[in-house]
Amino acid sequence: MKLTKSNLYKLINEAINEAWAVKSGTRIPTQKAGSSSLQATQYPNPGDAYKAYQNGVELHGWDKYAQIISDLYDAAPDSTPSGLEQFKQFQSKTASLHKPIEGIYNIEYVDRQPYVSAKEMSDKMKETGKFEISSQFLQSDDPEEIKTNLQNRAVHDYYGHLRARGHEKDPSVIGEFSLIGELIAYNNQLKITSPKIVPLMFTLIVGQAAYFYYKGHFPKLKLSELPGVDYFNIGNIDGYEITPDNDLRKI
Repeated sequence: MKLTKSNLYKLINEAINEAWAVKSGTRIPTQKAGSSSLQATQYPNPGDAYKAYQNGVELHGWDKYAQIISDLYDAAPDSTPSGLEQFKQFQSKTASLHKPIEGIYNIEYVDRQPYVSAKEMSDKMKETGKFEISSQFLQSDDPEEIKTNLQNRAVHDYYGHLRARGHEKDPSVIGEFSLIGELIAYNNQLKITSPKIVPLMFTLIVGQAAYFYYKGHFPKLKLSELPGVDYFNIGNIDGYEITPDNDLRKI
């Protein structure tokens, strides 16, 4: 392959995507790194993994990860002092990241799901200059929490799924609307977020995404940290190991 600028750009993005889950220094011999560090989801439709588990099926890989995170989310308190303090900083950071998007696209919050895929979102944004964000499933009655929730949806889609207009030059960087796609989008957003508020951001993004894809519906909003998880290297959980065959096993 000739190393053109375009090919180099693709190689860089592939390397970024391949390193988002488990860093090479923390994995065991023969274990793959990156998004393949756990088995692919067997149940791509939201709620199917939970139904399978209820019927006695043992979950594996990312389905198992979503189950564990969902259980931790259920067990977490509605809020903690540190979670509330992080939320104040998260509000400020979200507002600052939202502002540049307003200068590029016409953001509209709509009472529906405006796109069936991230690719459709990208195509319509490029065509119309309009960025539609769903206002459904807000999980809170507090006006300030609602405002931050809506702004973060735009921030998450723009910086996470669309790579901050990277989709306009290279459609291959677009992140899918799936459990794996949401985790990769979280990792992209992680790169522009202060480490001090990452524990809460994990709850708000990974916690809720895992819950939705595992149980099939969104949970109530919680402003607290989920204990025992690695917020920076997705897939790692205290008390579990990632096996050579890319599964999660309790230790």
